[in-house]
Amino acid sequence: MTPVRIRYGNGVTLSATGKTSKNRGYTRKLRVNRIPDSIGMIAVNECLDYFRKALADPAGAPAWDDWWALNRDLVERTFSMVDYVRLKHRGLLGAEQILRKLGEDPKPVG
Repeated sequence: MTPVRIRYGNGVTLSATGKTSKNRGYTRKLRVNRIPDSIGMIAVNECLDYFRKALADPAGAPAWDDWWALNRDLVERTFSMVDYVRLKHRGLLGAEQILRKLGEDPKPVG
């Protein structure tokens, strides 16, 4: 496998390894390490804290749409693609599902 570093205009650098096929002109089996674990864990914990607060006291937390607009890129960088899509399409219901997956029992949405 050949290591690849991709730099985007917004300052994000992705480190990836994957098999390439020059004959077909595409890359497959690409694994991406988006950010270092220590930074990623801080971001994940901040998001999980918001999820807990928003589920326990919706009136006391910023509205989901406002929070998502500010944190969408952070969620995309720190959570798995499955969890990112879950949050993107399900909102707080997706946040509740993520917390349940982590073994927590948040207050149900709705």
